[in-house]
Amino acid sequence: MSLYNFTGNPFVDTGLSVVVAKAREAGWSGQFVTDLTPEAFRMAVGNGKWLAAASRRLKAFMMIVGKNSPLTNYMTNPSLRKENAGKLKPEDDKGWQEYTEIVQGLLAEATTALSSNEMCECCGERPPTRVLADNGKEIGRDWFPLAGSLAGAESLPAASRSPKFCAVCLLAIQMLPLGVTLLNGKLACFHSTTWQITQFLVEDFYRETMASLHASSSQDRVAAYGAKGGSAPTALILLRRFNDLRASKRILNLPAHTALYIWLFTNSGQKPDCDLIEIPNRSLVFLWEAAQCYRAEVESLLRQEAKKPDYQLLECIRRQRDYEMLYPWRDKSPASKELFELYQTQVLGYQVSSLRVAEKMAYMLKQRWQTTKEKKLLQKLIKEKANGKSDLRGVVRDFSIELAGEGLLALEEYVQLFPAETRRPLRAQTHGWKWIWFYLNHQDLKADARATIPTEAVMFTNPKIKRFAHDVFDYYLARRGLERIKKDILDAFRRNAITTADLQRWFCYLAEAREGYSNEDWDDLCRDENGNNVTAELRFQFRLETANLYRQAVTGQQAKSK
Repeated sequence: MSLYNFTGNPFVDTGLSVVVAKAREAGWSGQFVTDLTPEAFRMAVGNGKWLAAASRRLKAFMMIVGKNSPLTNYMTNPSLRKENAGKLKPEDDKGWQEYTEIVQGLLAEATTALSSNEMCECCGERPPTRVLADNGKEIGRDWFPLAGSLAGAESLPAASRSPKFCAVCLLAIQMLPLGVTLLNGKLACFHSTTWQITQFLVEDFYRETMASLHASSSQDRVAAYGAKGGSAPTALILLRRFNDLRASKRILNLPAHTALYIWLFTNSGQKPDCDLIEIPNRSLVFLWEAAQCYRAEVESLLRQEAKKPDYQLLECIRRQRDYEMLYPWRDKSPASKELFELYQTQVLGYQVSSLRVAEKMAYMLKQRWQTTKEKKLLQKLIKEKANGKSDLRGVVRDFSIELAGEGLLALEEYVQLFPAETRRPLRAQTHGWKWIWFYLNHQDLKADARATIPTEAVMFTNPKIKRFAHDVFDYYLARRGLERIKKDILDAFRRNAITTADLQRWFCYLAEAREGYSNEDWDDLCRDENGNNVTAELRFQFRLETANLYRQAVTGQQAKSK
């Protein structure tokens, strides 16, 4: 059984991963937290002076422990005062000496087997330490993040007394500032359900932090990695680390169901707080695959990101919303189709077949309009998003009907591109317009979509629409013939002459002869929660299906006459 293990606490586990990184730097041959030995711990911590020196300069240390730590208290550390800057040795401060003595005491306990009836309330593996009590200290937020009172995020474990933690956990917390990053103004710890990923990421942050310490003056305060960079530096670290893990064969494939949790916290001041960002497996697969196949492209996008966190990659992944950097903007070309589709499928959860329909629409538009009088309109479509522009949407929808009349676009394809946002009344989602715009800005397009349509495509819309269109078509065909279907329905739709009243009239005709056309069925198909008729999207889908039915009927008649 391992002497040291991950605890499940993100702060402690981050600190333990730093211990591994520091021990390896000092010559230890182990690799993981579970490989740690007392000797490795001693190699990492030493006499504690290097840790005190580093922590004094790290802004993250102050953000974690506040001003009450022996190392940051101005009353016991004269060298911290502005008037004494550069004049006094930190090692002569009483607070410095007290801090290093406590660290050495914690190290002695952490590397010694102890027994007790009580157990650490963090790891549950060792007895609570007596080192702090022996030095007149109580465990609060200055020794363990968010531990202390009952107020909000501080309620750990019960706030009726000081929490009881072991020396290993408290010592790991002292290492914590070396393994955190700054994300959107808060300190961030990375915790994964695959513990190797946790450790490897923390090791990267440790190396970046130590490099910053070595590259600056001994008097300079060093900000946490990622300060003032939004989430882009963190995303770059994730890409680099995932690529390295694969290249070094330390992790060849992302384990199934692996998720990554980012703990954002602040422990200083009067309002300590903690927030949790989950990057689920599906989104993690995007980062993993992007690191291997599209790393240079993603890194280029990250460096061009806006400063507002809402538009940055990690925040978009967190909220599972579209990443605007993938689309064309001013003189910037769009992302590659492969990267775009990876994001849409893995992060946003759309089906590949839906994207194929968008690509097909873009392909057909460019093929038909490139050399016709609509060329200027095509150029406008390429330059501007049709989403939000009714004139552009209108011409594309008319083009969709044209394709349906030629047997090139089925209702099942259309509703995959524009699935229902609500079914009562029927309103379509609008992301399909952005997809068409994206593909219009690419040259290497394909038109093969029909082979990828899933059988459950009807679930993207109200299934009654297809039945309604078929029944009206059969009604007209039996009583008035194909010519009247074209004149009274399709041509009337082209003139925008079909209204809700026409739908109601057809509904009444069918109600006399068929089941499924009651008042309740009309309400379900056409009315909103306030009883108002809302039929714009219904009429278009009805028209699209009728165009397909008419083409099939004409083709059937022509085949019979031969």
